[in-house]
Amino acid sequence: MNDEILDEDNLHLCPSCGENICATLKVEICKAPNILLIHFKRFLNNKKERKKINSKAYYPDILDLSPFVTQSSDQTSSNDPLNSSVNSLLNDSGLNQKMHLNRYVVGSKRHQYRLYGIIEHIGSLDGGHYVTLARMNEKEWFKFNDGMVQKMKKKQIHSTDAYLLCYEKI
Repeated sequence: MNDEILDEDNLHLCPSCGENICATLKVEICKAPNILLIHFKRFLNNKKERKKINSKAYYPDILDLSPFVTQSSDQTSSNDPLNSSVNSLLNDSGLNQKMHLNRYVVGSKRHQYRLYGIIEHIGSLDGGHYVTLARMNEKEWFKFNDGMVQKMKKKQIHSTDAYLLCYEKI
């Protein structure tokens, strides 16, 4: 993730003075989540053109967010009301066991994530279909396409049509 320069073509509206100004947009994560979703901008829709962006997306199986997490928020608290509510909901519904969500480490200082799901968009800007690839355990991946489920080889999961990546904290 690179810094984005907001200049003459794309000025920043300053909340303090209300003026449009040049600025640098930097991404920092204040609190590392247990589940990380990364959304690829796959559609271009402006005054000049409308199209699907089909460029190849490269993404790792293990993602380290350490360079993007601020030092002061290097911990996740188990006392956090949102964390407690989510964990309670997952335990009550049985999703922790079904979806392997019980592997999340609360209070960990690490910022590494493992890929566990990919949502693909197949089609064009005007129409298409979404398909899900999901890791069921350490070695098995499955493709869910409406009523059809098929086992995938790990080397097949890196698709050119990735739209959304789902990572879990290690």
